[in-house]
Amino acid sequence: MTATNGGARVIDVLSGFVEELRAAGVEVGITEHVDAMRAVDAVSLDERALVRRALGSTLAKSRAEWVTFETVFDAYFAVDPTSGDADEAFRRRVERVVAQGDGAVLRAVAREAVRRHAALGTPPGGVHYHLFRTLRRIDFATLPERALAVVTTAKAGDAGDPGGLTPLEARLARRTVALRADQLRDEIESEIRRRTSFADRDHAPAGLMATQLEIRRASAGELDQIRAAIQPLARRLAARLAKTRRAAPGRLDFRHTMRRSLAYGGVPLEPVIRGRRRSLPEIVVLADVSRSVADFSRFTLQLVYALSSQFGKVRSFVFVDAIEEVTEQLRDRAGLAEAMRALGTSAGITRFDGHSDYGHAFSDFWRRWGAEVTPRTTLIVLGDARNNYHASQSWVLAELRRRARRVYWLNPEPVSSWDTGDSVMSEYAALTHETFECRNLDQLEQFVERCC
Repeated sequence: MTATNGGARVIDVLSGFVEELRAAGVEVGITEHVDAMRAVDAVSLDERALVRRALGSTLAKSRAEWVTFETVFDAYFAVDPTSGDADEAFRRRVERVVAQGDGAVLRAVAREAVRRHAALGTPPGGVHYHLFRTLRRIDFATLPERALAVVTTAKAGDAGDPGGLTPLEARLARRTVALRADQLRDEIESEIRRRTSFADRDHAPAGLMATQLEIRRASAGELDQIRAAIQPLARRLAARLAKTRRAAPGRLDFRHTMRRSLAYGGVPLEPVIRGRRRSLPEIVVLADVSRSVADFSRFTLQLVYALSSQFGKVRSFVFVDAIEEVTEQLRDRAGLAEAMRALGTSAGITRFDGHSDYGHAFSDFWRRWGAEVTPRTTLIVLGDARNNYHASQSWVLAELRRRARRVYWLNPEPVSSWDTGDSVMSEYAALTHETFECRNLDQLEQFVERCC
């Protein structure tokens, strides 16, 4: 923290710091804020350690709050970001937080990581591009191992034992830092989504209809509007599908026509038409229900089930990194959320960890249900194709396309975000019959009318 030329600048900087503390879970009232300003006035701003102690003595009221205060202080009053040491210093801070921090501290560091590295507002602008950029700058791939080294060093220092952790302690520590690293990644993604959502709202046209709202970024109130629009949309689409699927005129049954003509002296006055059997498509839906696309998948599944009378059979499967069938659960319950809660306790799903693995899910589907895909099957995949850098296993999609009548992919991200970061959309798209950007109910309606 360096001295500034005006008191107004100091007030602005301190106010921003207080807001970061509040966001990290430290309760700072007006009185503490005023005391902090008086304390800063009493010390030299060039003395970082003195400023740290002065602010800490007025803003941190317990040991837990002091830990949070130190992390936020180091993040907010960091080294000059133009210096070559800034990124390395911040990476070391992230290591310490993953090794020893709690949820509030992780959130504070995530906010700082986004502020430093996400480059929000710059092209191409997709959430996963900014997430990938941030994770790369903090060297997320090696973060668990570096954090584990911090834990080992701290343990050896506390015990005076150069041997470090016991095998059991090492196993527990490795699991803990892995969970904290995953939580940090989720916090960074949530912060990027929050900031980009606010930016989009500032530029969004007013008065959008419920069917035009972007499902993936909708607020709680907007999700209620979309939910209310689902059933009217389903009724309208069902009426259109029923109209377009009326059985076509059949062929003349010559033998029965001639037999009936005997009553009229061999004159075929009453032709007998052999009616055509109405063939309804079978639908199989594979839906990614990870956090980034869960709302989109939920509304799409609800619409498909509302239209189920127009299909010969509907089967639904949900996945994150594991896959399970939810056909019966969706038929008997109000929605996907209830089905997922039931599956968590009764269906033995143990690998829904929040991070998509399309390759593993596709391979598992092929092994367990691939033989049930037939030339009457229309396969619909719902998801953003963000595979978290796992193996794509795209050969499975190629085999499913070879067996199925049609394969469609609905992606809730704008086309401009496809193939950015960990997206492998183009690889999968090449193995489908058609791929659609499907961000709202209007686009979903257009897909159903065209392809179902």
